[in-house]
Amino acid sequence: MLRDRVSDLEYQMHTSEQYSRRNNVRIFGDPESSDSNECFHDVVINLCKTIGADVSLHEIDRLHRTGKRGGRKPRPKIVKYPNYRARQKMFT
Repeated sequence: MLRDRVSDLEYQMHTSEQYSRRNNVRIFGDPESSDSNECFHDVVINLCKTIGADVSLHEIDRLHRTGKRGGRKPRPKIVKYPNYRARQKMFT
């Protein structure tokens, strides 16, 4: 009984996490600055303009790099949009 409940809660948590990630976009290959307070909102907005996506700064919820510093490749960026429609602007 308790094991079934734990399994059910783990499944619900996994589903919820997957659903929340659908508003994210990962960006690879952007060089890292040596500045620890790197700010790249303008870089992402310019990237959006370059690909023809009409995304403004207020449509970005969070923006940060993932992973450990100091690797051979620049760490990817995660752009979290507040909703799925804002994210879809990147692809239409």
